[in-house]
Amino acid sequence: MIHAPTNDWIVDSGCTNHIYFEKDKFQNFHKHRKDVVVIGDNLMLEFHRIGSILMHGKVIENVLYVPKLKMNLLSFIQVARKGYSF
Repeated sequence: MIHAPTNDWIVDSGCTNHIYFEKDKFQNFHKHRKDVVVIGDNLMLEFHRIGSILMHGKVIENVLYVPKLKMNLLSFIQVARKGYSF
């Protein structure tokens, strides 16, 4: 998937996890077992780090670092479970 890098988030109602592609934006970062995420066109992208990102004064936790995606996905499901609304 080729896209121009952006710092914006795309709110995705079908995304089960938050995904961010820029390593230097993470506040904390820890290794995770190597795993993959499957995106809309059934492309599997590898990740092996998870962390937190500060967004508009709120800490977004359990964000997968997926550098090959080149877009940031905010999981609507995860946000709703935290009690936030859009």
